[in-house]
Amino acid sequence: VADVEHHQQTIVATRIIRTGYVSVTVTDLAPLQVKVSQLARNAGALIADSDLQTQTQSRRRCVWKLRVPSEKFDDLLPELCQLGHLQSTRSTAQDVSEECVDITARIHNKRVEVDRLLKLFESASATLTQVGDVQREFSRAQEELERLQGRQRWLEVNTSYSTIHFT
Repeated sequence: VADVEHHQQTIVATRIIRTGYVSVTVTDLAPLQVKVSQLARNAGALIADSDLQTQTQSRRRCVWKLRVPSEKFDDLLPELCQLGHLQSTRSTAQDVSEECVDITARIHNKRVEVDRLLKLFESASATLTQVGDVQREFSRAQEELERLQGRQRWLEVNTSYSTIHFT
């Protein structure tokens, strides 16, 4: 229990998943594409997706999905708003700090369980039936540990990089 409390206390940073939405209109899409690429590059952002659609002969629509380092989100969002006639903008923030603390504690506890099961599995005094039972429990615990670690990685990526949808 003391180890778990220690792990929970070491994570004090607020972890936020931020998403922004910006829509502008322009008369010429080609220069806008260049500007979006330049702004993304300058902010250290990645253009994760872009979708160009021809709606009519004179009207086209392009949607970009930008993955930007979270610390650059507040700089890039207003810059994108200035690239044309602003139609709409909004942003959301989801605080996942509590989930991050919880997952860290659960990973720690699951590692302890996996280690305990491994030691039990390796003990020479176990019967064949016990070995089978321990092996099943070990596999279940290991699978749960991997699932928790996957969720932890997802949270780390999505709190380190914010998403901006730019239309």
